[in-house]
Amino acid sequence: MTSKLPIIAVRLRRIAYKKFHFIAHKNGRSASKEGCQLLLRYIEQYERKNGVISLEELMQLEEQLRNKDY
Repeated sequence: MTSKLPIIAVRLRRIAYKKFHFIAHKNGRSASKEGCQLLLRYIEQYERKNGVISLEELMQLEEQLRNKDY
């Protein structure tokens, strides 16, 4: 069964890719789960420093991105 969770693609140099997989394995996680943990910690750090990102701010950003010409 496929997940409906959003996907983030990251391009890495091969050595960084291999090291990341190594770290994930040592932590007992898949690379995907390791990346998720890193992102969640990064968000927590950002919000501790800058304040919680509100739902209103997220909605404003989504609107700006929808209206932006690519």
